[in-house]
Amino acid sequence: MSSLDDTQSVRAKRSVITSGGIVFVITADQRGSRRTGSRAASRMRELSEKYDDDLLLPIAHYAGDELQFVSESATAVTAISLEMNNDAWYVGIGIGGGTLGETAADSHGAAFEYAREAVTSAKPLPWGIAVRADDDELGADAEAGLALLQGIRSKRTDSGSDIAELVAELGSVTAAAEELGISVSAASKRARIALLRHEALGLPLAARLLAFANGSEVRGTVEA
Repeated sequence: MSSLDDTQSVRAKRSVITSGGIVFVITADQRGSRRTGSRAASRMRELSEKYDDDLLLPIAHYAGDELQFVSESATAVTAISLEMNNDAWYVGIGIGGGTLGETAADSHGAAFEYAREAVTSAKPLPWGIAVRADDDELGADAEAGLALLQGIRSKRTDSGSDIAELVAELGSVTAAAEELGISVSAASKRARIALLRHEALGLPLAARLLAFANGSEVRGTVEA
């Protein structure tokens, strides 16, 4: 896609939000980047490709290995937040008014301020994700939903993470078992221990809680 096409695509997506419209802003800060090295550039490329249709602006990279995402999709925000957190990033979600420019750096509003506050608040939390919104109670509810899902994922063994990734990719435990070269019963046991069915129930719930805080409707399905 040419730079002109990119600009036109951004403007088309940005046009769905009027001045001061309600948006989700995610600010993610990599944990321990001084020790492990920055992964911001590679994550930008991966997530830009994966979530391009769900983002209103290009992902922004700020000093200190911070990435910022702007979206109107509660489903995408749920997926991005959990994926980033699982990959050793603190995640702050701001829900509120936002006036969008050509880039996140040119944009402003309560959602951006909340996201900055939230990522700072996330750092001492065991689950590493915080949500701030115009309505404190709805924001806390949305954070609770994400915290429960993060708790499920954080307790998984390597084999549990492997089965979760394969089921998400291939669509069934049976297909995952075949890929791993193990019996279906063994794969099913791993899926039970990894709480895949619990997660499947929790993902749409977390998206709905974010949507309630945003005053929007949930569109799409969150992938495990």
